Amino acid sequence: MYACGAGYYCPPGMWELEPAVHICPKAHFCPGNDPFPQPCAPGLYQDERGQTSCKSCPAGNYCPFNFTLSSSQDVAYPCPVGHFCKAGQYFPTPCPRRTHAPVEGLSTCMPCPERYTCEQPGTGVAPPCPQGHFCGANNSSPEPCPRGTYNEHTGLRNASECTLCAPGRYCATIGLKSPTGKCLAGYFCEIGAIAPSGSLDTERQKVMPCPAGHYCTEGTELPLPCPAGTYCAGQNSVPDPCPTGTYNLNETQASCQMCPGGFVCSPGGIVDFANGSFYATPGLHPCANPGDGCQKLQQMYGSAAEDRVAHEGSRNMVREIGRASCRERV
Repeated sequence: MYACGAGYYCPPGMWELEPAVHICPKAHFCPGNDPFPQPCAPGLYQDERGQTSCKSCPAGNYCPFNFTLSSSQDVAYPCPVGHFCKAGQYFPTPCPRRTHAPVEGLSTCMPCPERYTCEQPGTGVAPPCPQGHFCGANNSSPEPCPRGTYNEHTGLRNASECTLCAPGRYCATIGLKSPTGKCLAGYFCEIGAIAPSGSLDTERQKVMPCPAGHYCTEGTELPLPCPAGTYCAGQNSVPDPCPTGTYNLNETQASCQMCPGGFVCSPGGIVDFANGSFYATPGLHPCANPGDGCQKLQQMYGSAAEDRVAHEGSRNMVREIGRASCRERV
């Protein structure tokens, strides 16, 4: 009786030491005196026949083992994307958060690059940092752009790349893809505002009532100067026409001047008491309404030629005491 030769297996009834028909198959090893080939252990493989031992699975590869069937493989498989494989590994390990494996066959995972995020274990190709956020290197959770800013693009690196809310807009919360909305009429929001109204003065989050001498429509980028014939006491959304008995020759005024003796400034919005000019912009004051102005004043002062104080088409007038006159500024 002789022992079965190394690299072969000898089932019962064999009479040869090295039977060619029973050479040790791939994925197995036969050290000698074996009735049957032995499967390679987990993390090992064998890609040749007639071997007495198995090979260690190389780094960057894995060598699976079927524990149910007790069977091994005759090849080492490249570690898949999103995983890493140390030497002798029978199952690939998912890359931890903050890292990724964008290609096959890696023995270690790569750090997540800046401008990208690796939020989930097993990340392959890292996705770009999402809108409203920024991502530094080794990122596992995108940081939201701070209040007063927004970001409509992907792939930002740090907070300084977030876009400051433009004048007239405000960004009330973190992580915005676009501004929250327009600032309210009567208020002025400088760049980086975080609220639509109120009074807030910090380094880059300034909100204020519209300053005196100006008016602020909804979402205005700059306070607008109140025109002549009007006044803006402060927090104005539209100019206020000078009331009856007053006038304003200049713009950006917070109050109107009293009409001097010898003149009548009526019904309002007077610019120049001496020349009969007036402020009448449609939509801002009733003096721009064709139903007011000339017709109303004719009813007030009479329609006789010597008493007429307005001509057809006038919107406002100045009447000098003792002499009817009404000139329209075009």
